[in-house]
Amino acid sequence: MVDKYKTILITIIIVIVILVSVLTYFKYSVPAEYNISSEPTIVDALNRTVSLNKAPERIISLAPSITELVFMLGQEDKLIGVDSSSYNSSYLGINNYCREHNISDVGGYWWNTIDIEKIISLNPDLILADMGAHIKLNQTFYEYELTVIYLHGGSSSSIDDIYSDIDIIANVFDVADKASELKSNISLKIENAKKYAIENCLNGKRVLIVVGFYNGIWVSGEQTYIDDLLNNIGLDNAAEVTGWSIASIEDIARWNPDVIIIASMGIDYNVINESGLPLLKKPIIILNSTETDILMRPGPRLGDAALLIVYKLFNAIGGC
Repeated sequence: MVDKYKTILITIIIVIVILVSVLTYFKYSVPAEYNISSEPTIVDALNRTVSLNKAPERIISLAPSITELVFMLGQEDKLIGVDSSSYNSSYLGINNYCREHNISDVGGYWWNTIDIEKIISLNPDLILADMGAHIKLNQTFYEYELTVIYLHGGSSSSIDDIYSDIDIIANVFDVADKASELKSNISLKIENAKKYAIENCLNGKRVLIVVGFYNGIWVSGEQTYIDDLLNNIGLDNAAEVTGWSIASIEDIARWNPDVIIIASMGIDYNVINESGLPLLKKPIIILNSTETDILMRPGPRLGDAALLIVYKLFNAIGGC
């Protein structure tokens, strides 16, 4: 009888040990911030694999287009710092939100205007950076052991690059459903812009997008997201160059655009006149600051940018 009870007791002890081992495994092997299905590693726009040992709760966004994506995906409560352009952006009430929630301004958009000391003092879990504007900070981030995910941002060469940015951020926070909804919304607006262009006989029009006047006339050429956007709504990009490039007035005359759209901050008529563009006798559309933000921020407003272009085009040259 004694042997029988000893056997039962040993069996109970073994079961308890197994249960404790299993519970301990799940307690310590899966971070509390992640559910079991979450992906702990992210492949960013530079094709780097970034490991995250917990869901980020203190993030810094270094570009307005990225900040807009964070808001559109419902993760603004994780923000502790943003670039100056984001800090002052009225879109989605971002400027008011930043002030009401004590989110810090960490400096300008370009790498040489970012306040690294401020970023370090905020002790972020994750920094979301633009691969074009902030790549020169990569070594600095590494030296200070800061976790960074690079997005295409302003270096986006296509609509797919922008969709990729949406997916990367969604993977970080495990909100794939919101990403899918956002991309569908953008795609629908682009399709509606294309239909509008066809219905009003605007398809095939040659459009030149001017983005600045620094030491020449800067235009959006091929292999930019604006070029891809124009093509997707049935318009032709008049700029016969690659990337964001300087063009002479002679180049532009040879390209023979039907319409010139100027999307540049702080530009007045004197600058435009001095560029020589009015001499080409082409319709010139000057976007205001809000409209320029819509077109020049490769993020969630891409669909709005498509609609903006066709509506402005119709107002400038009419339809059928």
